[in-house]
Amino acid sequence: MCAMSEELTLNQDITTRYIQATFSALGSDEHKDYVTSADIAREVSEMATVSIEDVSSLMNIAGFRMEFLENKPCWVVYRK
Repeated sequence: MCAMSEELTLNQDITTRYIQATFSALGSDEHKDYVTSADIAREVSEMATVSIEDVSSLMNIAGFRMEFLENKPCWVVYRK
């Protein structure tokens, strides 16, 4: 495996762990929030370099759903 591929895999792993530690796809309304893929990429930017497309893919794989707020695609999350 080349170094660039290993780095991408590491960054995706860090991002996945962040998503799992911070958000749940199900929860109570009091913890409900909306975030964009760009928001998540920015939140993990000090730990990993990840594209908005990668975040979107990881959120989709993790079972999060998307809603549009003011014509902006947002993930429905429940903060832990």
